[in-house]
Amino acid sequence: MDPAKVFPQEIILRILQFVPPSPDYASLACVSKQWRDLVTLAMRSRLHAAIVSLHRINELRWHPLILNIDLSKRLGVSLAVNGHTLYIFGGCTPELTAMNDLITLDLLTLKWMRVATQGNRPSPRALAITGFIGNKLYLYGGCRYVFQGFDSYISSVNISLTHRLVSVNDLYSFCPKSNTWTLVLQHEKGPPLSKYCNGVFLPPVDTESDTYPPLLVLSDGSNERVYPYALLPETGRWFPIPPCPHRAPPAGGPAGHRGPSPYRPAMCALGQKQVLVVCRGVTQPSVWILSRSDRRPNQGLCEPRCGSSCVVKQNEFLHFSSLLQSLSSINYAGSPVQH
Repeated sequence: MDPAKVFPQEIILRILQFVPPSPDYASLACVSKQWRDLVTLAMRSRLHAAIVSLHRINELRWHPLILNIDLSKRLGVSLAVNGHTLYIFGGCTPELTAMNDLITLDLLTLKWMRVATQGNRPSPRALAITGFIGNKLYLYGGCRYVFQGFDSYISSVNISLTHRLVSVNDLYSFCPKSNTWTLVLQHEKGPPLSKYCNGVFLPPVDTESDTYPPLLVLSDGSNERVYPYALLPETGRWFPIPPCPHRAPPAGGPAGHRGPSPYRPAMCALGQKQVLVVCRGVTQPSVWILSRSDRRPNQGLCEPRCGSSCVVKQNEFLHFSSLLQSLSSINYAGSPVQH
């Protein structure tokens, strides 16, 4: 006996709302047109309830935290999270005084602690790239100020004097158990990156189908092309990756636009195998995927309205594939573009 012919539609919909989605839904929708309509209504109702619940959950909304901290105001700090502990390194004051202290914040108790570190500590800097591989914190590069005409680095600069910002290309590791810093890669032996460098850490992958080491992916946006590098944090070994297919528009460009100035490409890790890279354009950014595994045009995250993705044949380790040729709904500030 068909339940849809015995029970009212409201009762059946109520029952379906309490049943978790499963492959049986597809089979149930093939029974008859009436069951297909019931399943469709049930799924729409569940989706609507989920959207409404998101607006009612206070935990998913921004709310201020009262933090009792005596730290000085600083810019360009480096952040990394391990478990429920937030690590904060360095930065500089508004007067461009760089720092190399390490501070932790327990996200459960909201307690701050200044870590008394030992070992070969990193020099004072801002905008360093940090991340955890396992239980070890890695810190790469950053920027610091030097006087014009002086060869030695300094940690503080009078902003009324002539000075310039220089990049640092060394790599350090930090062990939270012993509070010890270790130099992994010296500045002179690091990749030739500028102060417009950004990077993300990818964790190791060890599955039946894929095996990859932990990796730091770096991108330099100081030239017309975005030039990436791959660095093995545990050993300090690095090698260049063929550049991203994106090309910055030439100087002059459309009326009212001059060629884009150097910039730090926006990057974030997408799981264990992919990195999202946002490149600057004249009016709109272009978004690319840097992938450890092969991606074919019909397997990308490219939306149909944007056309097929462009795959560039490169080495077997990493390659770029186009995610979206352009984004028409956002600009670099993250606000909607007025059309």
